[in-house]
Amino acid sequence: MIKGIKYTFFISIVVFSTFWFATEWSLIDWPWEAFIALIAALAALARIIYQDDKAFSKLQKKFTLLCEHDLNLISDIFTVFPVEETTRFFKEHDFANSFRDSKTKGLFYFVDYWDVVDKKFIDVELEKQRSEFFIYAKDVARNIAQYTSPKSADLQSVDPYGRNTDFHLDPLIEQDIKMLNATSSAFFEKYEAFIKYCLHRKSVCK
Repeated sequence: MIKGIKYTFFISIVVFSTFWFATEWSLIDWPWEAFIALIAALAALARIIYQDDKAFSKLQKKFTLLCEHDLNLISDIFTVFPVEETTRFFKEHDFANSFRDSKTKGLFYFVDYWDVVDKKFIDVELEKQRSEFFIYAKDVARNIAQYTSPKSADLQSVDPYGRNTDFHLDPLIEQDIKMLNATSSAFFEKYEAFIKYCLHRKSVCK
């Protein structure tokens, strides 16, 4: 429809211009067709402006709705992975030491509940970042579940039974600790990149 209006506008302008130059810019000598062409051109121009403004409003509304969904998910991410706590554990913790279950609660919740359609971002790049981050989260969660065991009511450890003697690590346990430290560090690097992009998208949507 808007294309037809634009054609009307341009044709009217051509007709109007023809009469304009043909009468040597004299309004007195204009035939009625010239006035009709002028009115049609102005009407078409007004319609074009109205349609463009209407289309822009629809686009703006759609963008707002998309941003609202993604902003809600970003807010949820910060709830699941509080920056300070996540940084302190996954960046600084050495798995040679025990740790509390609560430190990995958010991680396991994310892996269990964030691979569903309503937890996917609409923004393509943001969803790509989430998908990649999910892979790292799943990897470190699997390793923690596989290579650590309860040491007490709320503590987990790679060596829950104290098999280390004279402060020397059992080679197999030492290997598990190195692997967990490595996957934890890789997860944190991906987490940091993901959070930075979330903050970037958050600033764009505001």
